[in-house]
Amino acid sequence: MIFNLTWMNGFLLASMVIYFVFDFIDKRNIKDEREELIRLKSFEVVQKITILSLLVLSFACLFFPLLDGRLVILIIIMANLYSEIIAKIYLRNKL
Repeated sequence: MIFNLTWMNGFLLASMVIYFVFDFIDKRNIKDEREELIRLKSFEVVQKITILSLLVLSFACLFFPLLDGRLVILIIIMANLYSEIIAKIYLRNKL
């Protein structure tokens, strides 16, 4: 098996590194009721954004059947990873 570094593979690899670094820093925070509320609200936002991206991508695949399946999977993964990071940062500054 040969690993070919394309722009999709590089973007996915960089995103995973960013997510794991953010998760490592996030685990070092003090856990209290406020952090638990932020975690629950961010998971709610992640779920809504992931469902919305699935809905939009299913319509895109319906109207554009030549859409690459790897691109669809990449968009779903990115929506899930980045929505969690952005939601936690936003909710920490808001609450």
